[in-house]
Amino acid sequence: MVAVKSGDMSEKKASVHFHVPRSSLQDRLKNTSHISDVKPRLGRKPLLSTKVKLVDYACNRASLGIGFGKRQFLQYAGSLAQKRTLKFKCGKPSQKWWRLLKKRHPLLTRRKPEGTATIRHRQMNKVYVGKYFSAVKDVIDANNLHSELKKILNMDETGMVLEHRLTAVLARRGSRYLQSRTSGNRELITVIACVSAAGKAMPPHMIVKGKSRLVLNGFDSEKAPPGTVMSVSDSGWTKQGIAALWFSEVFLKHIGPERPQLLVLDGHDSHCYVEFIEKAMAENIILVELPSHTSHWLQPLDRSVFYLLKTSYNEACQEFLNSWPSLTKSHRNFCGLFAQA
Repeated sequence: MVAVKSGDMSEKKASVHFHVPRSSLQDRLKNTSHISDVKPRLGRKPLLSTKVKLVDYACNRASLGIGFGKRQFLQYAGSLAQKRTLKFKCGKPSQKWWRLLKKRHPLLTRRKPEGTATIRHRQMNKVYVGKYFSAVKDVIDANNLHSELKKILNMDETGMVLEHRLTAVLARRGSRYLQSRTSGNRELITVIACVSAAGKAMPPHMIVKGKSRLVLNGFDSEKAPPGTVMSVSDSGWTKQGIAALWFSEVFLKHIGPERPQLLVLDGHDSHCYVEFIEKAMAENIILVELPSHTSHWLQPLDRSVFYLLKTSYNEACQEFLNSWPSLTKSHRNFCGLFAQA
């Protein structure tokens, strides 16, 4: 605040010149108030003291997979207040209390958790997972693979459905019953992928459901990504012989002659096949298996690649059906759309 004497200029001019309310200048000249004396007017103190770590407790429970819902959180806050001989008006916090709590703690939010089976939830603990990372570190240290990212690889399979998931479209606000075409074919095609820690991907290995290789005649394999290998399985999933075939026909042909190399994979039955393991040992390929029931968090391809792949595939399918209204999704155009994704 700049001191202004009454003789220098009028209060009105000083108020305009310094952009200060005229009443504030009058108070200053009359010494009736000082800024240093003005104290903030605090509202009513919260019923539960800030020393009660309610928010931290709720966040810690969420990180452990046993998070509070809003109703449970309010009930817990109410029971905690009763234990401290405090009392909310209706026995539990009101909606206003909830709004003000979120305002005081902007990092607190409501999120929908990802559902996991009980066994998966139980296995994802620090000790169990820590042993896995310790074992991986020992393998990398023993084989000097710290700077050899191309020699550290991850293999996994995922299912691609012919009937793609619809993507959002532009429409008039408030419009209802929007429709969009799909193939109506829920057939699953399994894709085995392998990517190195350096980011280089191998050609995919596609597994089609069928009893003989004649079913592959319906696919336009020439439009698939270069080097793609296609196999047939009666279930459409990876089987023991197919995993060994992928190891010989795809993996070994694209890793080069340098040894040893590290391959991280999950504990699927086909990966534990004796022939598969014997081939890996003969080729000096070190196999590291992910801990059981933890691949939903520890499988690198699941965490960083497959979601983007399927999102791009859905967009390619949507664009194809919109561009060619008379055509439908089938075996014939799957390889081209997958390559585009």
